[in-house]
Amino acid sequence: MPRIILATLVAGLVMSVAACQAPRSEPPPRATVAQKSPYSFRLIRPQESPNLRYEDMTISALFAFASAHGQAFNGINLSLRNNSPERIVIDWSKTKIIGLDGMSSEVTFTNAFVSQASFKEDLASGLQPVAPGESVNVTVYPVRNFRQTPSGHYIPAGMLPHQADFTLEGLKVGLFLTFDTAGRKRYYTFQFQVEDERT
Repeated sequence: MPRIILATLVAGLVMSVAACQAPRSEPPPRATVAQKSPYSFRLIRPQESPNLRYEDMTISALFAFASAHGQAFNGINLSLRNNSPERIVIDWSKTKIIGLDGMSSEVTFTNAFVSQASFKEDLASGLQPVAPGESVNVTVYPVRNFRQTPSGHYIPAGMLPHQADFTLEGLKVGLFLTFDTAGRKRYYTFQFQVEDERT
């Protein structure tokens, strides 16, 4: 009997200690600037798509607006699949991002530079073949949006103003892409419209 009582007391003590301990929980995910932004984008050209997808007989494309260095929407991620039976060859040197002001910019795959001189060295260039059924995934940043930080480095500013006294809804940005397939040039202009999530 004493052993039973002792075992009961020990079990009760263990349960009491466990009850006093705070439950373990994972830290909440860190919010990014993009999550805090009241804006999003929808594809409106060549065809409308709220989920930023496009598909035809030649390509499938999925877009996402990238964020880096605490700046929202400063690059465009492109996942492109070759749907055709022929190899396509993307010409990155002719790829452009069109800003809210309608001005186009050369693009780079790099989201940070140590000097202005390094911009031209890292411009997106060259021909990239994509075999039938294969995909390529890249993020491009508009060179004209790069700004110098206090540390002296250059990073891309967001494509949307950090603060504005008016809604940006309805404004547009674009991505121009060209490639060659079976000896023919194909040109795509993807246009994205700003949506205000508050309305």
